[in-house]
Amino acid sequence: MAEQGSLFEAAPVAAGELYFAILPTADAAARIGLAGEQLRREHGLAGRLRTGNFHISVAGVGAVASVPPSQLQAVLEAAGRVALPAFTVVLDRALTFAGSLPLVLQASQGLEAVPGLGRALQAAVAKVLKLRLEPSSTPHLTILYSNKALAARTIEPVRWTATEFVLVRNHPGESRLDILGRFPLRG
Repeated sequence: MAEQGSLFEAAPVAAGELYFAILPTADAAARIGLAGEQLRREHGLAGRLRTGNFHISVAGVGAVASVPPSQLQAVLEAAGRVALPAFTVVLDRALTFAGSLPLVLQASQGLEAVPGLGRALQAAVAKVLKLRLEPSSTPHLTILYSNKALAARTIEPVRWTATEFVLVRNHPGESRLDILGRFPLRG
């Protein structure tokens, strides 16, 4: 059963997005922070580290205001029925994406489990609701928003075993997430 957060007690419903994500372990998050600081120093990057917000997006649910509590409960229950094995995450590349120049970490190979988890969640939710999730097409972890582009480069690998996925609500303009549900990756 999923742990439920404060969204159900909140009134009125605040801004933000709901999405499923993989969170790094505390040790991996610390190593991600160190890698981010090193990249900032070495390449003169501006921007604040998103230490309270490190995650790999799996699938978007939608804006908080557009998902009524009854639908959110159905999403939580559907996610609890997804049964996939735990997997290893190895982030070993840093680069910036075009646009707002997010500095991200990616895997040079692997992480196929993330889109697979997104598709499994999409199928599970579609069975109970006419709500279409948006699976992440490019698995990555955002470190900060930069002032300049950084070409892809290898970094000291950051590795952890993903043993769960979570449903989170972000807070626009803040580096924090509310965890609304936790779901084990079995096996």
